[in-house]
Amino acid sequence: MKAPSNINEVQRLTGRIAALSRFISKAAEKSLPFFKVLRKAKKFEWDAPCQQAFEELKSYLAGLSLLVKPCQGDTSTYTFRPPSQAVSSVLIREEGGKQMPIYYVSKVLNGVEGRYTPIEKMARISSYDQKTGSLFSLTSHRSKDEHATKINSG
Repeated sequence: MKAPSNINEVQRLTGRIAALSRFISKAAEKSLPFFKVLRKAKKFEWDAPCQQAFEELKSYLAGLSLLVKPCQGDTSTYTFRPPSQAVSSVLIREEGGKQMPIYYVSKVLNGVEGRYTPIEKMARISSYDQKTGSLFSLTSHRSKDEHATKINSG
């Protein structure tokens, strides 16, 4: 796959990423540089951060892990890094100490959403994730650089 050379090709790339977003971890974060190019639609400029994000996306897709089917009791983990312009969620199954992804949800936070507090960001991706029809109960933990929330189905 070659790098986009005009706005239409960037639009196709972001459309493909959107179509594959359930299979790509943190798809919104990975595609932020491409959305920034689209915001400057009058002048096409494919810069170094765009090329780096494109190369990272290609290498990620080449080594994509297999998804498994969901079962009752699977866990959804929400992650975001402050200050973040994107929020991601992954529904995972844990078996024998091994985590296996079921699907991913990722959303770019626009405008005022980017200034939400961590709990508001978690609520935003949670409500976005609820469109899948899953029911979750909430537990959470924090790490130094990243906020993560585990949601248990049940």
